[in-house]
Amino acid sequence: MTTKETLLYLLEKNIGKEISGEGLARALGFSRVAVWKAVSSLLKEGFAIDSLRSKGYRMSADCDKLSDARISAHLPEDLADMPVFAYDVIDSTDLAAKRLAGGDFSGRALFAANEQTAGRGRLGRSFYSPAGNGLYLSFLFSSPCSLEILNAVTPYAAVAVADAIESVCGIKG
Repeated sequence: MTTKETLLYLLEKNIGKEISGEGLARALGFSRVAVWKAVSSLLKEGFAIDSLRSKGYRMSADCDKLSDARISAHLPEDLADMPVFAYDVIDSTDLAAKRLAGGDFSGRALFAANEQTAGRGRLGRSFYSPAGNGLYLSFLFSSPCSLEILNAVTPYAAVAVADAIESVCGIKG
């Protein structure tokens, strides 16, 4: 991970908590100047990081900027090493997963985007997926299961996501 990605990961792991510049520098093995430069760069990129005089830095709870490091910070331990690919705009998270799977990659990976220009859904159907209206995800994994069983994964995942949003945010769909 780059300095910025490592800093984002640590701030996201401690969301809502202040971490001193000195503490971040020590934890990351960087200088305080490197931490300050990374924070400044992240602010320019649109990340909402609060800088609190004499207290340090904290990821704002209102920050909705998508990043690999921010998503990785919330993965369960058994998925901590899984590659995460986050995009502001991509043709399709599904196509990105297929491109990765077409190489010599084996394992699991998560693809997330704020917008897709060629979004695809179940059975390869296209769908409109503009910025600001959703979070578009594809999860790449290998399984010995039959295609019939795997076809049920998408609707089950959709129900699980809806349940999680309702539980965490109190929003009913």
